[in-house]
Amino acid sequence: MDDDFNSPGGLAVLFELAKNLRREGNLLTHEGKTATDWQDLQRQWQTLVHLAGILGLEAKPEANLEDTYNFDEAEITRLIQQLNAARKVKD
Repeated sequence: MDDDFNSPGGLAVLFELAKNLRREGNLLTHEGKTATDWQDLQRQWQTLVHLAGILGLEAKPEANLEDTYNFDEAEITRLIQQLNAARKVKD
């Protein structure tokens, strides 16, 4: 990173690729199909992973949110109460 190879430009490319892949994922989830050929999507994903690696980042497929954030109802209620208490004291 000591050499100027336009890190912000590289990140912009990554975000654009990720945005396109997210859009296609949403289409697949909600409509059952994508607007882009499956092989094209695979190439885009591989490009994203490769470029992220060059910048020292790791791209992973989206995890199942239930596995990632495994809160029980009591924990959610406690967090909401904590949020409301902080709002009352304008914190």
